[in-house]
Amino acid sequence: MFQSSDLSKSLTWHATDRKKDGLMCHPADAASWKLVDKKWPSFGVDPRNLKLALSTDGPKQPGNNIDVYLQPLIDDLKRLWEGVRGVYDANQNQTFTLKGCLLLTINDYPAYGNLSGSIVKGYNACPIYLENTKPTRLVNGGRMSFIGSCRWPGRSHPYRRQKTTFNNHTEHSPAPVPLRGIAEGGKGGSKV
Repeated sequence: MFQSSDLSKSLTWHATDRKKDGLMCHPADAASWKLVDKKWPSFGVDPRNLKLALSTDGPKQPGNNIDVYLQPLIDDLKRLWEGVRGVYDANQNQTFTLKGCLLLTINDYPAYGNLSGSIVKGYNACPIYLENTKPTRLVNGGRMSFIGSCRWPGRSHPYRRQKTTFNNHTEHSPAPVPLRGIAEGGKGGSKV
């Protein structure tokens, strides 16, 4: 990629020519991009380091065997994170150590469950709120339904009082607090 001068310029455009006006116009404007640069400053200092996206949506994804399917990609990502030395940059006429990371994934909901190892079916189908969802199996059809969606609008929102539109009950419960990946002690880990 960096052996072409034009492509090398395009790969670093976000650092050299991007308009920085506070609007979200490029992934470099996103909080996740900035977090990577802040958490690993040695990675973020070189604009040639790659932040990659993975798209796994589609009707023929490998299901529960996704770990076997993705193993070569994981190996390559580990290699990229450590750095590949001697990559030639035609734009700057020099070699450098290329690093890369997987910044985000784009996928449909079933693939999201398989990639993250989260449950996306049944009673706890929401990986953000888990047991704080209010699942109900529908009598006619047997499918799961998640009532309690009126907990998210503000306390005085009219939806909270519309009995017949939802489940014949007014909603008085507060919205659940989403999981944030922070240990209860406040540092790292997962608050599960």
